[in-house]
Parts: sequence; structure tokens; C-alpha cells
Amino acid sequence: MTYFTNNAPAQASSVNSQGLANLTAAFNQGTPGLGGSTAIPSAGYNPQSWSEMNFSDQLGTGLSALQTLGSLYLGSQQLKLGRKSLAEQIRSFNANYDAQRQLANATMFDKQQRMNRELGGSYNQASDRAQQYVDTRGIKELSNLGG
Repeated sequence: MTYFTNNAPAQASSVNSQGLANLTAAFNQGTPGLGGSTAIPSAGYNPQSWSEMNFSDQLGTGLSALQTLGSLYLGSQQLKLGRKSLAEQIRSFNANYDAQRQLANATMFDKQQRMNRELGGSYNQASDRAQQYVDTRGIKELSNLGG
């Protein structure tokens, strides 16, 4: 019977440490990015002011600032759109609430009016009693809820 052994530690230790150091050094030099700047600047290059920067670094900084301004503008536009959306949702909720309130109160009024008429009241008495019932027990308007 044959068993397989894990050779991963032996393979990892066989990596040439000098080759890894060369690869790391080459990676740390960076690659040209936007404006030609390197990912990791070399030692000794640390511009102190705008006038000491080369053109590619100034261009990269300017484009970065332009991108930031664009993000701020788009963020403000999203905020405006969100406010409009919220206002529309509130308007829609209020319209639906009002329609449902009127429907429920009209149904309640009709039932009370019919019940009062069946108990022997006149049409006007039945309507008055039904209106009093709806005024005390019906669904109120949002502005009259006291919240």
C-alpha cells in the first residue's frame, strides 16, 4: 500500500532566497501609473511644494483633484434626487392614507345610517347620528392625530 506525503514544506524551502529578493526589489520600484509616478516612490524623492514637482506628478495631482470634485458633484446630485424621492413617497403615502380614510369613513357612515334608519329614525336623524358616530370613532386626518 502506498501513502502520499505532503511535500509542500520541502518545496517551499527550496525557493532560491536570492531570486525572491530580486523579485521583491523589482516589485518595490513600482510601475508607472497615472502621470508616470511610481507606486512606491524611491528614497530621496519627496517633493515639498508644487513647484518642485515634475509635470507628470502635477498632472496626476490635478486629475485626482478633478476626480474628487466630480465625486462631490455627483454626491450632491444624489442627495437632491434622494430628497425628491422622499418627498414623492411622503406625498404618495398621504394621498393613499387620505383615500383609504375617506373610504373607510364613508363605509362606516353608510352602515350607521342604515342601522339608525332601521331603528325607526328619520333620514335626517339617521344621517346626523351616523355623522356623530363617524366623528367620534372614524379614522382621523393625519394633521388631526396630534403627533
